[in-house]
Amino acid sequence: MTFYTPDISSGANWKGLERLIARLMLHQGWENIEVIGGTGDKGGDIIATRREVASSGLVTKSWVVQSKAVTGNRYIGPQAINEAISALSFYDTDVAVVATNGEFTRSAKKRQDELRANGFNVKLWNGAFLKQLIERMPEKSKAARDLRPYQSGIVKKVLAAFDGGESRAFYIVATGLGKTVIAATIAQNLWNRGLHRILVLCHATDLAFQLEQGFWPQLSKSVPTSVFFNGLPPRNSEGISFGLYQSLYGFLSGVRCKMKGSL
Repeated sequence: MTFYTPDISSGANWKGLERLIARLMLHQGWENIEVIGGTGDKGGDIIATRREVASSGLVTKSWVVQSKAVTGNRYIGPQAINEAISALSFYDTDVAVVATNGEFTRSAKKRQDELRANGFNVKLWNGAFLKQLIERMPEKSKAARDLRPYQSGIVKKVLAAFDGGESRAFYIVATGLGKTVIAATIAQNLWNRGLHRILVLCHATDLAFQLEQGFWPQLSKSVPTSVFFNGLPPRNSEGISFGLYQSLYGFLSGVRCKMKGSL
């Protein structure tokens, strides 16, 4: 199992594809990653930087990625590449990428060659490439953080409580001291102990996205993540689901009503 889940590889979850690419890049060592897809994104869905070795020494290059999810036998044509080039210009980046769960047309690959001949650094990542890259990646993310002693102490106490049969644990950490890193490390350790359905709740949509991305560095590639809100329930599959108290409460209330109606 990896975080390249069937709903993403099939094209059914286009937002999930954006976040998969962002997580892949983080796992492989890109930095300053932002998921920017949405209205007014100018053809860019993810921006990031990466340090690379050049003849002049170590240089930092900026990247912009255009994510395109497709279903069935649909292919990605040259228009997506043109959008990525527009994003490259708008965000003033060095590299433009079009990434898809599917495949590219011959005309798209021809357009890539034309742009490269004119000095544009354009890369095409198809579904097979994404799958192969993730399979070959190490389990541990390059962005993983070593815990500070106080963080490690909290993690050990929480896990000891769990191993001792406790169903609750509570810790308080001041702002900026790594609550998310601690929680993510606990989640990874619980996953290693066989808990493969984990729920993380908060009160706002933007915080749910923030928490998901904040967990990624501490998670192995075997741990899928997903988000839920706007009335949608958590995914009924293995992984860590991030969402809102409100959505979960509404979902459970609906389930209870259905159960009462069936009695």
